[in-house]
Amino acid sequence: NAIPQSYQAARISYKMNLEEAQEKGWIGTLVFHDIFNFLRESKVDQKMGGKEKRLNLMCEMRGDLLVWSTERKLIYTTNLKCLHSNPDRYRGIYQELVFTNTPLFDVHCLLPSPSDKHVALIGNEGISVLELQRHRGQHGEFGGGQQTVNCKCSPVDPDYFAARRQTGTDTVVRVEWINEDELILLTSDETIRAYSIFKLNYPNFVIPLVERQPSLALHDCFISFTLLPAPLHEEDDTSILLLKSNGDMHILNIRQNKEFLPVWHKLGSALPMLPESEDNYEMSAHSVVVLSCSPPVVVISTKEGTCFHCILLPLNDHEDSISAGAQLLVYDGLQQEGGGPLYQGAGLLADAKFNYQYYIIDGAGIQCVTLPWVRNIDCFLQELNTNLRSLFEDDTANTVVQQLVVTHPLVQDSPMVGQLVCGTCCVASRMLGHVLVAMTMGGECITLSLRPPSYHSELQNGDMRTVSHSHSHTSMLEEQVKAELFRSRGVPFISSRDGAKVSLDNCYKMLCDSTKKLRDQHMTQQQQAKQLLAKRITSLLRQRRKQEEDLLTFSQNSRTITQHMSTIQDKVTDLQDRNQSLCDRLRAVLCSLEMSIPELSEMECGAQKELGEMKLKLKHLQNVITRCSVRLQNAGEQHPTLPTSSSLASHQMKTVHQLLGDEGSRLSQLVNSVKELDRHL
Repeated sequence: NAIPQSYQAARISYKMNLEEAQEKGWIGTLVFHDIFNFLRESKVDQKMGGKEKRLNLMCEMRGDLLVWSTERKLIYTTNLKCLHSNPDRYRGIYQELVFTNTPLFDVHCLLPSPSDKHVALIGNEGISVLELQRHRGQHGEFGGGQQTVNCKCSPVDPDYFAARRQTGTDTVVRVEWINEDELILLTSDETIRAYSIFKLNYPNFVIPLVERQPSLALHDCFISFTLLPAPLHEEDDTSILLLKSNGDMHILNIRQNKEFLPVWHKLGSALPMLPESEDNYEMSAHSVVVLSCSPPVVVISTKEGTCFHCILLPLNDHEDSISAGAQLLVYDGLQQEGGGPLYQGAGLLADAKFNYQYYIIDGAGIQCVTLPWVRNIDCFLQELNTNLRSLFEDDTANTVVQQLVVTHPLVQDSPMVGQLVCGTCCVASRMLGHVLVAMTMGGECITLSLRPPSYHSELQNGDMRTVSHSHSHTSMLEEQVKAELFRSRGVPFISSRDGAKVSLDNCYKMLCDSTKKLRDQHMTQQQQAKQLLAKRITSLLRQRRKQEEDLLTFSQNSRTITQHMSTIQDKVTDLQDRNQSLCDRLRAVLCSLEMSIPELSEMECGAQKELGEMKLKLKHLQNVITRCSVRLQNAGEQHPTLPTSSSLASHQMKTVHQLLGDEGSRLSQLVNSVKELDRHL
């Protein structure tokens, strides 16, 4: 059976002054941030979440801290990285994210998407998806650094939730992001519904988990679910681990196409839990979380304050049945001191850095649970036939529990004071470190620097879609006002036995008291309705002021752009004129160049042609002379001893000399004539 483990709660004081906070950097300065100063003035209603719902009005996305204001129905945000770089300057810098379509339901959880581009605003009666602006300012602010940023907020399936509100029961049980574009939720009618952020008015698919029959009216219902880090089978896209109120675990495998539509899904039967227990470990389950390791470790919390640590083991020998494809091996159990009502709304939060650590958030505070044996869990896969306890005989195998925040004394007889922790997030980055940030219902901020643990010390096809989106949004406010002003007339306020005599004085006194009570009740209801309308009017006025500011900014930008356009048009016209003048000047220059070239007569053209032919002839003759001289030189080198003798007669020599002289004089005349022509030209 499960092994209980107790611990001694250690109170950690988180109150400090400003000087001590500044020495700790952003971790201490965040406690005195102006956001939490505003929230201290408007405390969170302790009845908003209920006993079975855990509030989480805070989330962190890549250095941006988002905090929900229940009174003003907006989100305060600040950049933790800027606060880390300069705590004194950014301690009072924040932004307000207002919505184009403010949710009318009470928001009890902020759930960021994996891409940190959207935030799901989750309530018991509806869900809205907030789209964050991608334009960032100089220091990473939203909307270019404006104080108030208007963000698009779209409700999820408003017609469905408007129809469900008529029954007067809670609808939303659990919400998770499958991926950056798809949201999956479990409703109170035990149905899995998936929505895409591109089509929020209609679900992508609806999977009923149980068959609605009159005989199953009192069956154990599904109360929570979580996504497995990896699908149980390779051919599946998503594996969902479902938890029932009696502690049974089921796996829902879903296969989807590119349009996020399911092509196949199957819900398996309850997973077997080993070692077997007749009373199912006396489990009245409340929540579940999965630690991302291989194989996954499943943590199940109960309403009595017990947490069971189970190992999800796949069985490849039974491929024909999904229900037999996995089993839960209960390694140990953790029993909280105090127990009872303090842990009815306990929530589990996995650590963002270590996969062997998680947090328990309940009415007593925040506890950090470290499972050192998770680091050696791969040994269990190699030795399945070995006793599990023998694999963890080391001292570091014991579960380590540390009380981080104490909001209620752990006394058995002390009454429950309420759910004091209303927001928790884990920051894990190289710049900011590993820090746990929490917020109480009184508006106080708690920051704890975490160190590595020391081990040794629906309506399915027949949906009612007759109400439009805007009408359903308005009718929700009307329903809330009517609910506040509702007066029950089923039971009379004066009753007596038949035949009993009541004096006139007593009747008059009873009538006066009843009238006073009814008047006080009526005035209280009127006051609550006025407050509800005042909050709605304040939200609408704030949204109207923001829209007017945006319209004024847009008109100013439009005028500025118009002025710039006129200036640019003038410059373009001036440039066109200058370009035309330059083209005209180039044409004039070309015409003048063409006019300056002289025209030759026919005789000059003939002389130029003859001159070119003579140059060619001269070049040819020079080449002939060069070849002749080379031949004569070679002949002299070959016969150096032979006497020179002329093979020509004397009269022939005279004739040759005469011809050479005539040709030379003619050549000289031609050369002189060529030079003169060159000078003339």
